[in-house]
Amino acid sequence: AAGLYKNHDLAFASRVPSAPADKLTYGSTNVSFAPYGDAWRRSKKMAVVHLLSPRRADSFAPVRAAEAAALVAGVRRAAEAGEIVELRELLSAYSNAVVTRATTGAAGATAEKLKKLLGNSAAIMSGLQADDVLPDAAAKVVRWATGLEKRLDAELEQWDKFLSEIIAEHLEKKPDNGAGEESFLDVLLRLREEGAAGLELTNDRIKSLIK
Repeated sequence: AAGLYKNHDLAFASRVPSAPADKLTYGSTNVSFAPYGDAWRRSKKMAVVHLLSPRRADSFAPVRAAEAAALVAGVRRAAEAGEIVELRELLSAYSNAVVTRATTGAAGATAEKLKKLLGNSAAIMSGLQADDVLPDAAAKVVRWATGLEKRLDAELEQWDKFLSEIIAEHLEKKPDNGAGEESFLDVLLRLREEGAAGLELTNDRIKSLIK
C-alpha cells in the first residue's frame, strides 16, 4: 500500500481512460473524469470553494424543504387513497429533484428530461466496456460494430441541445445580485463573467461540470 499510494501515487491518480465517458463529458473536462493535472486541480478547487462550500449547501435549504414537503404530501395522498407507497422510489425521486434544482435550477418537465438523459447515459456507460480489455483501435472497431459509437453520438447530441437551451435560459434571466436561489449553473456563469474561476469556462466546460 505504501508503494502504491506514496511512491507511485501520480501513476494511479487518474481514472482509466474511457472513450464513452470522454465523449459524453466533452473530452473528460469535468472533475470526475479529468486526468490528474493542473486543470483537474483548478476544477476541483473551484467546485470545493464555489459549488460545495457549507455556505452554498445552506443556500439550498429551501429547496430541500420544498421537495421534502412535496414528498410528505405525496405519501399522505397515497395513504388517504389506500394506495401502496414505494418509499424507495419516492426517496430516489426526492434526491434527484434536489440535485437537479441545485445544479441547474430545473424543475417539472425539464427536470424529468434531465433525469431521462442521466438514466440513458448511465445505461450506456455501465458494465464492461471494450476500452477495458482492448487497445484503443480495436475498442473503437467494437464500438462501431455494436452500434455503441452511434448511440454515443446521439446521446451527446441530445445532451448538448438540452444543456445549450438551459444555459441560454439562464443567460437571459435578469441577474439578482446574489439575492435568491443560485444554482451551480448560475454560479459558473457568474464566475465566467467575473473572470474569477481560474480556468477557461467555455460553454462546453460548463456543460461538462454540471452533468
